[in-house]
Amino acid sequence: MTTLPVIRRSDLCLSTSYVAPEGQAEIAIAEIWQRVLNVDQIGVKDDFFDIGGDSLAATALASALQDDFSLPFTPSSIIGSSTVAAQAALLSPQQTTQSGSLNALPAHLTLINKGGSKPPLFIVHGAAGFTMFDKRFLDGFDSDQPIGFFEAPGLDGKEQTPERVEEFAERYLKTIRQVAPESNWMIAASCTGGLIALEMCVQAQQQGEHVSRLMLLDPFDIRNLSIPVENWQWHRPTETKVEPKSTAFESGLQKLRRMLTWTSSAKTDKPKTVNPTESQPNPPTIEERIQLRISDEESIFVPSAVAYNADAMRQAVSQFLKAITIYHPGCWSGEAFILSTSSRIPCMPAWKNHLPNLKYRPVDFDHYNLFTNGLPTILAFLHDAMGPNPGERISS
Repeated sequence: MTTLPVIRRSDLCLSTSYVAPEGQAEIAIAEIWQRVLNVDQIGVKDDFFDIGGDSLAATALASALQDDFSLPFTPSSIIGSSTVAAQAALLSPQQTTQSGSLNALPAHLTLINKGGSKPPLFIVHGAAGFTMFDKRFLDGFDSDQPIGFFEAPGLDGKEQTPERVEEFAERYLKTIRQVAPESNWMIAASCTGGLIALEMCVQAQQQGEHVSRLMLLDPFDIRNLSIPVENWQWHRPTETKVEPKSTAFESGLQKLRRMLTWTSSAKTDKPKTVNPTESQPNPPTIEERIQLRISDEESIFVPSAVAYNADAMRQAVSQFLKAITIYHPGCWSGEAFILSTSSRIPCMPAWKNHLPNLKYRPVDFDHYNLFTNGLPTILAFLHDAMGPNPGERISS
């Protein structure tokens, strides 16, 4: 077996000065970092990702910390506590006594920048059920912005996936109250997750809670909910055919799966710009996306608290799609903003029936490229919608 040469910290050109670990916890954690990252010296202020840590190393580090400290610790914990000092404080007996179990929150929420002072932003998954944003998305926010990523219960095979959109919303609101009981929440969602986000706002309003902003990223064509599933039309520039009734439900699921597009983006500092009118490669199928998410080969992925199971993920996706077909959306009177690709602009009047204070911004991307090469466009939209006077920034 070939032994890789040890990396010298002095060769990494880090921006932080070396600060030696002190105390039993810091010394033990620094030694684990050295083994996992193969670096000769670790300072307590060195950042895990700056020093070469990726998603695979995060998994190994979390497992080692959990074994050594006999406390629950997941890869997602590393994002909010990415230095030895922060992890030592998190794993110290005093901290765990005050805050309870490190894994007290349900696995379907991965919380980033939890110490930030800004109103929290909670992002609901699309129909694939799992978090799709990569680390470049997080880099678009400062460390003072708490962000929570929701993933569908049941992706690990340990929880039961809700059978109704209302149950998804109820469960996610319960989790949000644990994190931010003072309300004043901001909620975002992509694609079909917009239906869950709408229902979350409706339920919160009924219970006297305040959602300050709702932001939907190219949401599902809500007009499809008012017609039988066998007549659903999937509004894409290249596909307008209505399937025969004989293939009704399964055909609808297959088409939606083909719509759920996503890619393993190249490891670059910034997303590449593309001409939206140019022909793009076929997106991976949902089966390929599930396998890629499980293997986690790309270090740019956001670490998740979920231990994925391929069969459970497929079952959760099917359950969510069935829940959509029986959902009857309500109306929410708060501030709502939609970023819409051109093919889904025709459904904006239907969304306004449920969101009377809706403003939307059209973009030239198709659904596939919006969530890959269009990440800067998504970030710009979210910052405008979350900022002051969003109605003036986003007009329709």
